[in-house]
Amino acid sequence: MMTAVRPCVRWLLVILLCSTAESAAQEHTAGEDSLRTWSLEEIIIGSTALESERRGAGLRVQRIQLADVAAMNAAVVPDVLRTVSGLHVQTNSRGETLAYMRGAGERQTEYLLNGVPLNIPWDNRFDLGALPAALIGSVAAVRSAAGPRLGVGGAGGVLLLTTRAPTQSGSLLELSGKGGSGGLWQQDVLWSRNTGNRSILFTGSYVTRKGIPTPAAADVPLDGDRDLRLNSDRTSGSGFLSWQEGRTTLMALHAESEAGVAPEGHLTTVSDPPRRWKYPVWRNSIVSIGRQWAPWVKNVFWLSRFEQHIDEYPDLSFRRPETRQEDLDVTMGARLLTEGRWGGFDVAATAQLMTSRHEKTESTLQPEPRTTAPEQFREHNGVLGVDAAGPLSGSIHLLSGASLEWKSMPETGLKPGVDGFQAGTGYVSLQHPLGSTWTVGVTSAREVRMPTMRELFDGALDRFLLNAELEPEVTHVMEAATRGQVRHVDVGLTVFRNRTFNTIDQENVVVDGVRKRRRINLQGSRLWGVELTTAAQWPSLGLQLRGHGTWMRPVELSPDGEDHLAERPEILSQVAIRKALGPGFHLGLRVDYTGRAWARTGSSEFVALPTAWRVHPDITYRRFLPDRSWFLEVAAGANNVFDAVLLPQLGLPAAGQSFFLRASFTR
Repeated sequence: MMTAVRPCVRWLLVILLCSTAESAAQEHTAGEDSLRTWSLEEIIIGSTALESERRGAGLRVQRIQLADVAAMNAAVVPDVLRTVSGLHVQTNSRGETLAYMRGAGERQTEYLLNGVPLNIPWDNRFDLGALPAALIGSVAAVRSAAGPRLGVGGAGGVLLLTTRAPTQSGSLLELSGKGGSGGLWQQDVLWSRNTGNRSILFTGSYVTRKGIPTPAAADVPLDGDRDLRLNSDRTSGSGFLSWQEGRTTLMALHAESEAGVAPEGHLTTVSDPPRRWKYPVWRNSIVSIGRQWAPWVKNVFWLSRFEQHIDEYPDLSFRRPETRQEDLDVTMGARLLTEGRWGGFDVAATAQLMTSRHEKTESTLQPEPRTTAPEQFREHNGVLGVDAAGPLSGSIHLLSGASLEWKSMPETGLKPGVDGFQAGTGYVSLQHPLGSTWTVGVTSAREVRMPTMRELFDGALDRFLLNAELEPEVTHVMEAATRGQVRHVDVGLTVFRNRTFNTIDQENVVVDGVRKRRRINLQGSRLWGVELTTAAQWPSLGLQLRGHGTWMRPVELSPDGEDHLAERPEILSQVAIRKALGPGFHLGLRVDYTGRAWARTGSSEFVALPTAWRVHPDITYRRFLPDRSWFLEVAAGANNVFDAVLLPQLGLPAAGQSFFLRASFTR
């Protein structure tokens, strides 16, 4: 089906250009920077604008605005998220690109698009690499104590992805294309129309690549002399539509892709083989409708359908698949939010219910085709909670919340049933201004992450031994933070400590001479960290500077003492500089540093992963033609220009040196 996406996108570009050019000329006059025509706030009812967080100086929230998103020249959403402090973006051995906040586990981060959950309940994960960056208007990272208003599943933080929203009357069309190393080719189209009471936004994207560039110094025996990672091709397409009229908002998203999964390059033995997977089908569709019934009552309903096929091959030629797993997930959810004033506090009560059905079918494709009966799984989860914010005493501002979360699993396929889970969560945050430019605050929270049904009941094509005795992870968070200005430089400093009980991890088990994995509850884990953020502008020099650095000390706790937590970098830092060179020209430079992390080998021993400095320069030319209301932009640059080796996971190096050229047209 993806083979039909590319010509469809091309025709769509032509149709939209022809149909909107006349109305755009009559109704819209673009500013010198077309980014000014976009709102940076949430647009789906129920997606919490975190007003109390803004009044409290936002010590727990970092925001990436549209101008910063556009300056990154990003192709997909993970490229945007790399600018969030303390956030580690990693592509795992299943080919999924995930985000981890402050050393949190892979299923502890919740992703919301305009307030609607993206995570698939079966595994509480979502491949962010399937979403184009052109869709995103802003990002808010809630790094601790998210509270019940943001739903369930965010024990390690919540990423609020907000789409672009037109605010000026008239129509706007934006076309862009990008090409680069590894056979990258991307086409994006965006069209919007705003008549005051009604607002419409459509985006479409098509992205293809032949493979991920391999760093020249990377030790990946399976790749041989290839310049691109073996089996790392991908083709994806997506479409997004939002319709807002009065107090009602409709949103629809469809994304699909075909992709290979780069095998773990260090695994070469029969007893310890790499994954030999492809995803011939990956589709995700979401529809939601939200309404503000009164100033104090909001709700949102959503329906999602996720489908994927995993083909496993007998060898690395990837000619004919040997087995196939087909997964289908259908999820329905609703969130009701009521707000009001009580006792001098802003109070919000939240109720969220979600039900999800998962169907799994496994087939043997050769030598004799055979398909097993589908297994059916079903789960229900929900949260009831209250958030409150207001002055506590004098200038001290209180943010607090408490909730009850639960999960039941009435259908467990062919596996024995298990009891459900329920737990209470809560947080308290106190913030106090120091003068006119500084704020200090402390936060304490209790968060819970319940085992997913995949962790309990799925063997991942016989790679895992099942363990239905898993218990929920419970994390106690302590945080002290300050934010303010030093000579017009914004500075933020946070010290945090996370203590997790029943940490879910993996152990290696050898069965009939073949290594398999089994999920287990550790006694617990502990993480200390310090985070520093800075931002400054010197308009007279045309210079902008942003930077962040996070140091973490993650350890696994056991009766035998302390050990490493796998794949948690100890340092994550970035410095980004932008300089206006002259009329229309801007030079950008980003420098990333990823510190030491540890990985577990097949013999359950830990080995250190290398540190890495990566440099990403770019140059952009922008020109506005007022007589035609056109805005043109051309950008060129490099990612990892010095071809450094970043190894987030054994045998899976991040992309090596690559170059790109991007052009966009807005009217």
